Amino acid sequence: MMSPSQPTHSAYPTDAGENLTPHTAGERRGVLRQILLCLLLLEIAILLFILRREGTFTSLFTRWIAAHTSIGQALPLSDYKAVMKNDPALGFLLPNTPIGNCIRKLHVVKRPYLLVFVGDCASCLSINLADWQHAAIRYSTPLLVLTTASPKEAKAFLKQQGVHLPIVSDPKGQLVQALNAVWRRRAYLFSSQNRLLWLGKDAPFPTNPFTQPAFLHVLEEPHR
Repeated sequence: MMSPSQPTHSAYPTDAGENLTPHTAGERRGVLRQILLCLLLLEIAILLFILRREGTFTSLFTRWIAAHTSIGQALPLSDYKAVMKNDPALGFLLPNTPIGNCIRKLHVVKRPYLLVFVGDCASCLSINLADWQHAAIRYSTPLLVLTTASPKEAKAFLKQQGVHLPIVSDPKGQLVQALNAVWRRRAYLFSSQNRLLWLGKDAPFPTNPFTQPAFLHVLEEPHR
């Protein structure tokens, strides 16, 4: 029989990890996550301080808004209602100009058609025309694109979008001004007789017209 004073020996090898409690590893990981989170928050705070001091944050926001408007300047959201006072009236006839006549030649189907303004193409990468094209096909509505970019840039834009749509270049912005197209993706529904039936009012971030009940109501009226 073993004497009580004699040390006992385990049949299994021991190591340093044997003295750790079951929660020690998890606690260490938790502490590490907290440290990493604190470092991340500290870096964000330093970055925001620098941007605010240099005025960069305001500049970036202004440029982002400007990238979504056709006039190249940021508009306060409250100003859009004032700007829309210059909208053409319903019944507006597509001007008898080179650009207007170009649209007439592209639109040969006797159905209302949707004209969408995409800006200068150089900074309108947020536009996804594929969804609009699919909806236009479903509703048998021709879709035309208006841009202030050059014909070469316009073709490159359509290729980047992966769509095949008629596109009209208006580098001088004459039709753009007549339509009061002051933000990208502003859409205009014209009758087969080239008269304005509907225009988008959801500035400055328009949605697909084919998802708007008011637009569909006008579209489904007897063709004019």
